[in-house]
Amino acid sequence: MTAETKKQNEELVRKCIVTGEVRDTAELVRFCVSPDGVLCPDLAHKLPGRGMWVSCDKEMILNAVEKGLFKKVAKQKVLVPENFIEMIDNLFVQRIKNLIGLGRKAGAVIFGFDKVEAGVPKHKFSYVVEATDGSIDGRVKVIRLCQKNPVEVVMGLTAQQMGEAVGTDNCVHLALTKTTISDLIVAELKRLAAFRQTDYYCTEKG
Repeated sequence: MTAETKKQNEELVRKCIVTGEVRDTAELVRFCVSPDGVLCPDLAHKLPGRGMWVSCDKEMILNAVEKGLFKKVAKQKVLVPENFIEMIDNLFVQRIKNLIGLGRKAGAVIFGFDKVEAGVPKHKFSYVVEATDGSIDGRVKVIRLCQKNPVEVVMGLTAQQMGEAVGTDNCVHLALTKTTISDLIVAELKRLAAFRQTDYYCTEKG
């Protein structure tokens, strides 16, 4: 292994400040402290400053706040915004919406029941995204169709949130073609589910 490869591998893992476990960065949430001392979630892992990493789990993040671990690691006074967990959830949702918007511009996003139903048997999609509050009947039809082909069915956003992402009032059924941005959208849906401690995969019941 070259020094460069070793460095790249090291950059893909970080230690959770709560558990001490070394985990893949995809399983963690990065935080940093702003110049005015405010704790900032960094979902894209791009903000400047020393990063503090916590397992992608809202209870774990609350644990870090309650035990003062961010202050301890940062070695300074840290102001935690009000409704911090809700704020992180909203940031995840907005990040996913932005990625879906980019995917649509790149031609990687198809939405609407008829288009999804027509495209799945033709193996046009790598994923189908269902709204968390969509009708059970429509969901069952899509899931059973995807099971036959097969296509992974995931969820995480409401119909309104998915609609906002694609520029319509509501969107219940959305499909992603085989692209890098599609993989990123689903990866973030999985992280959101881990944060919420819910399932990311869509079943006929939920």
